Amino acid sequence: MSYDVTRDPHLATWRERIELNIKLMRCPACNRVGYKPYIHPDGTIVAEECGKCDHESSCGYHIPPKEWFKEHSQDGDHTNPNYVPPPPPPAIKIDRNVALQVYCLGPKAVRNPLLRYWTNLIRNVAPKHSDTATKYVERMKAALRQFMVGSLPGGYTVWWIVDETGSIRSGKCMKYRSDGHRDKEDKFGFRWMHRSPLVGQQKEGAEYVGCLFGLHQLKNNKDIKEVQIVESEKTAVLMTMFKPTMTWMATMGLGNLNQYRLAPLIDRGIHITCHPDIDGYGKWGDKVEQLKHDCPEAKITLSDYVKDHYYAIDSANTDILDEFERDYILLYSP
Repeated sequence: MSYDVTRDPHLATWRERIELNIKLMRCPACNRVGYKPYIHPDGTIVAEECGKCDHESSCGYHIPPKEWFKEHSQDGDHTNPNYVPPPPPPAIKIDRNVALQVYCLGPKAVRNPLLRYWTNLIRNVAPKHSDTATKYVERMKAALRQFMVGSLPGGYTVWWIVDETGSIRSGKCMKYRSDGHRDKEDKFGFRWMHRSPLVGQQKEGAEYVGCLFGLHQLKNNKDIKEVQIVESEKTAVLMTMFKPTMTWMATMGLGNLNQYRLAPLIDRGIHITCHPDIDGYGKWGDKVEQLKHDCPEAKITLSDYVKDHYYAIDSANTDILDEFERDYILLYSP
């Protein structure tokens, strides 16, 4: 069979998954929900096994249309070379006042377990180094202000996603435990703030357009020469506390290190240093090499810092923040 349409299949958005009643579709590999199939422009599914699992670290299943049609068509033709993409839909923009209402350091802020854990860790670990502890607490508060981190009842932290123009595109709302780690038993996993009643109605047809977390730092600092890229929003914020002279941003997902996300940095000639989690070196290493091939002007390198400072007792998903936290405890504990 051959295949020819006016547009390539695309991963179903959350809205499309709801409209097509496939939001609970299960991954063919791990059988968990959180699976996005590829769909045609008319809303029909390419095939149940043609899609991508949201659980990238623990599963990683991804069969793109190109690969699927290569195996299931006679000639492998599944695109129209004359296709001209339509203009993108309007992007969601969230009022800054909404973010300020839930600002974690605001006068009406609810208790945030992540903030509480790190404040206690910094002070309790270094009782004989009160000046040092105070310096780190102030650095942490400066980082929280810089990223405008929010807090909601129930232990939720809001990581606002702000682009290089200062527009708030959305926010990622995640629950944390009292030990400073994500509550992975939370039934919601995480929530997008652009769907929250706090945000209100958006322009009809407006969609969330992703970008790097921390990209807003480009707006007020035209002299940035290098950016440190990590996976987690929490890591980007707290590494700004540990290394405030560096500029930290996050991809917000293992699979989000790509040319689209990095374009604002590449276009400005900024050097990009990537710090993957220990279990992400293979994937990010391949991505870095692919980016160098596809985009020769990209100044991008893969850091070995996490790998070089990894201990056998460390967890399988240790990242650079875990290592800096451990070093702080070893350095200042009694």
